[in-house]
Amino acid sequence: MGHREAIPLKRPSMLSDVVIFLHDNTDSARQTQELLQKFKWKVWRHLLPFSPHLTPNMGSKHLSETRFASSSGVKTGAENWLSGQGCD
Repeated sequence: MGHREAIPLKRPSMLSDVVIFLHDNTDSARQTQELLQKFKWKVWRHLLPFSPHLTPNMGSKHLSETRFASSSGVKTGAENWLSGQGCD
């Protein structure tokens, strides 16, 4: 079974009748902008600037070599790490 056949079965929420093209480069090439207009695709811009406080590897030291037995364990570990981060 190929990807086209597997996605509707495994992840039906990933499919839609519209195309969403998300890009985060504010200086996108003119050709890309023209193509988006040609296809009449809706362009969504990031509303928030990049925040180094939210980078994926911020908790890597805390979770280093941690093995979780369940998804609830992952959630608890993440919540514990986040609650210790404060609001600064």
